[in-house]
Amino acid sequence: MCWGVAAAQAGLGVISSVMGARAQSKAVAAQAQAAITSMNRDFMNLEIQRQDAFDATVQEITKTRLNAAQVNASVQVAINEDLGDSNTGRLLMRSVQADEARNVSALKDQYTAKSNEIDLNKESSLLSTKSYIASIPKPSSGAVLMNIASNVMGAYTSAKTEQYKAKSAGMDWDYWKGPIKKG
Repeated sequence: MCWGVAAAQAGLGVISSVMGARAQSKAVAAQAQAAITSMNRDFMNLEIQRQDAFDATVQEITKTRLNAAQVNASVQVAINEDLGDSNTGRLLMRSVQADEARNVSALKDQYTAKSNEIDLNKESSLLSTKSYIASIPKPSSGAVLMNIASNVMGAYTSAKTEQYKAKSAGMDWDYWKGPIKKG
C-alpha cells in the first residue's frame, strides 16, 4: 500500500466520522423536537381540560343560583304567609342565602383545585421533557476527534507495515507506488 492509498483511506475515515457525528446530531435534534411537540400537545390538552372545568363550574354556579332563587322565593312566600316580618322569618331567609353562598364557594374552590392540578401537571410535563432532552446522548466532539485520529493512525500504521514488509523482503519502497523490485 502506498502513501496515496493510505491518505485516501484516512480521508474516507475522517469523512465517515464527521458524517456520522452530523447524522447523530440531527437525530438528537429530531428527538428533542419530538419531545417538545409532545409536551406542547400535553399543554393543549391540559388547557382544554381547564376550559371544560371552567365551563362546568359556571354552569353549576348558574344552576345553584337559580335553585337558590327559587328556594328563596318559596321561603319568602311561606314566611310572609305564616310568620310575617319576624326574626324567625329573617333567620330562615339568611339561612337559605348562606346555603347558596356556601354552595357557590364550594364550586369555586373545586374549580381552583382543578386549575391548580392542571398547573402542576403542566409543570410536571415540562420538567419531564427537560429531563428527557438532557438525557439524550449527544455526539462528543472529543469522540469524533479521537475517531478521526484513530483512522489517520490506522492508515499510517498500514502504510508503514507495508513499507517494512517490502524492506524485509528485499524490495525498494516508493512512497507513491509502494513496493518496487530491485534491479
